[in-house]
Amino acid sequence: MLRFLMFAGMGIFLTACVSKPSYQHVHCFASTEQASTIGQEIYYAGFNQQVANRLGMPTDAAIVGLGLAWNGFDSAPYCDAGAPLVVIYEPPTAKHDPEQVMFWSKVILTEMLKQRGYSDI
Repeated sequence: MLRFLMFAGMGIFLTACVSKPSYQHVHCFASTEQASTIGQEIYYAGFNQQVANRLGMPTDAAIVGLGLAWNGFDSAPYCDAGAPLVVIYEPPTAKHDPEQVMFWSKVILTEMLKQRGYSDI
């Protein structure tokens, strides 16, 4: 019995060590094509660097583990209708406070969407 509990405890411990924390927030669009187009525009316009800048990092720095996703997953859990643009933060280390990264990523994404004419976001 003791051996079983020891192995069970090790399994939970190993799972906790291997699992990365994941943080996200979502904006919904009319279609996957629209979410993809906007996601790519925003990403290449410096989304990650702008978030990093708000966290006090140099203007050319990027936050490792911060990204945008718009395709390749079931959109139903994210949007009642349409397609999601998901901001995902999966930090490989605890270098940045996830709450601050997600706060600023939401602010930056909203600003960048409004600049592109999506004022209802």
